[in-house]
Amino acid sequence: MFGPLDRMVTEVGNDALDVWIKQIVRTRGDIVHGRMNADADTSQMAIAYADQLMTQLKLRVVVTRKHPFSDVFMGIFEEAKRMYKESQGIEEEDANG
Repeated sequence: MFGPLDRMVTEVGNDALDVWIKQIVRTRGDIVHGRMNADADTSQMAIAYADQLMTQLKLRVVVTRKHPFSDVFMGIFEEAKRMYKESQGIEEEDANG
């Protein structure tokens, strides 16, 4: 349905997951657990990057069709699409188009 996903990379081409896990998430964890005394800008940046990582990984779970939860999410999306079309009076297409 979606094909392979592009590799997540940073602005300079590094593997985003490696950077986020080794640097950003570690920094966020150190800040949250009081092991690092960071300024407000560093704290906000680390938390924002960690939140973005969580969002990206959740989206990848949904669209890859390789995770068991993908079927659940895709089923919800298909049902929402069907209900929307029904509410708008749009005819469903059969499998042949």
